[in-house]
Amino acid sequence: MRGRAILFLALLIGAGTGAFIEAHWAVVGHLLPGSPASSGAPSFPPELPGSRTGRETQAATTASAPLQRVLAEPTEFSKFAALYRTAAAADAEEIHSLILAANGIDAPWDRRTVLSVLYRRYAELDPEGAVALVLATPYQEPGIYLSAIFTAWSRTDLDAAVDQARALPLWLREQAALGLFASETVWRSGNRREIARSLGLEKLLNDLETRWALERSPDSDPATAWSRLATSGAGVADMMRYRGVALQWVQSDPYVAMQAVLALQNYQVRSFVLDHALKAWSQSDGEAAFEWAFSQSPGRVRSQALLSVLEGYADTDALQALALAQRLDLRDRSMATERIVLRWTETDPAAVARWIAGRPEGEASVTLTQNVAYRFAELDADEAMRWADGLRPEAARIAVAAVLLSMATTDPERVALLVDRIEDPEQRVRTSVEVARAWAGSDPQAALAWLETSVDADARQQGQSEILSSWVQSDPEGALAALDNLSDAAARDVVALRLLQSLSFYDAETAAVETLYGRIVDPNVKQRAAASLYSQWAESQPELAEKYRREAERLAADQPNRNPS
Repeated sequence: MRGRAILFLALLIGAGTGAFIEAHWAVVGHLLPGSPASSGAPSFPPELPGSRTGRETQAATTASAPLQRVLAEPTEFSKFAALYRTAAAADAEEIHSLILAANGIDAPWDRRTVLSVLYRRYAELDPEGAVALVLATPYQEPGIYLSAIFTAWSRTDLDAAVDQARALPLWLREQAALGLFASETVWRSGNRREIARSLGLEKLLNDLETRWALERSPDSDPATAWSRLATSGAGVADMMRYRGVALQWVQSDPYVAMQAVLALQNYQVRSFVLDHALKAWSQSDGEAAFEWAFSQSPGRVRSQALLSVLEGYADTDALQALALAQRLDLRDRSMATERIVLRWTETDPAAVARWIAGRPEGEASVTLTQNVAYRFAELDADEAMRWADGLRPEAARIAVAAVLLSMATTDPERVALLVDRIEDPEQRVRTSVEVARAWAGSDPQAALAWLETSVDADARQQGQSEILSSWVQSDPEGALAALDNLSDAAARDVVALRLLQSLSFYDAETAAVETLYGRIVDPNVKQRAAASLYSQWAESQPELAEKYRREAERLAADQPNRNPS
């Protein structure tokens, strides 16, 4: 973990925030086992939380839309620009909500990149709150975010940042220190050594200064630069420096460069540098890069090299990359085809859609068809729907559902008329909820009225709960009146329960919460509501909580009498 954090620190110092985020976006997938960067399949589509209760439900629901817009941007540059604009315009409370929503992004590299930017912005507004949120969230690698926070914090109050870092456990203190040592404020202060001593981390600073000295004296000849790197180490912290030299070397002498990369002993470093070097080579001479990879001895390295070449070649000639993929064995051919087409989809989903339409039945996977349909609909929803309708029956079923889900956030009223075309029950529920959420932003009454006609009880209840949970925060009386007007009594009780949980979590007025509790009729749902209130108020209002504990026990004891079977 420490090595990885040093990597990100080097990025921060050497390239500035924008380049750091871009490199971060590229690196993280290769640090995570089983991530889409290694499996070849991005999540479909970027999925954000939508089924939480209480404060997190409201925060994630409110913040999902801007993050979805960021992730839907067509290029990496526009994605970064949209992310920075969103973060810059948010206040501390909004940033907190955006982070809660970002925690639910499926793709690991997207999630970490988005969170790093958001935490950096949070630290500018409320650094103590940012640290508290990181420590309260079960991240696998909280140090990534702590480094970002402490870099930003040092600019506004260096003494407070150092004091907070000193209070952290050692392994987290190291991550905070990496952020401090990366700060321009600390560099200018000349107090780097004193800060390291006060944190008990002088050895960490010594290691970093050795690497920085090497970086300040680069060699123009890539072979010489590679040799200098080899004498200083080949750990994860050196990954980006090896990558930079390899990208330069592969343009002048790709065969020698590839042999040097293969000689790296650290597997993570070798895998990462090999992937980037081969993609760069394939974009300048895809045929030569493929033949080199194809000539390697069978095994894991050969498979990775072939996939990297073909994925990179897809950026310049996707059809030729697909043709070369036919020379691979069945397993590698299937994975390479998926990678090539997914890469192609990012630049020309309409062309990919035409390609899929010409493939034999079943050749394009469900994931591939979903991704292409979703991205195609973002570009041209009408044309995407015509394409989906023209596919063979099984592929059409998959594609139509994905097109409608993509359209749900931009044209909910239209999708509401078409959602019954989705045959898969789970997909129909998910799309219905997306339609309701988007429509409620402009007309919650109309969205609720549409849900009343939905044949899916799950979609109806989830959608009603989301709409009313959001509505009750701004207009409690209107939301409760809308709740009373729901026609399905059973659904009304379930939605009331979810509203009650949301209100109590937000520390709403006790009278409002108890009024909502009194509206629940079904004894089973009422028992769950009483138990929820006891749990929520046990510390803040113990006497009232005790009342609901007794109520929950009474209702539970009555259940056998109501259900003699």
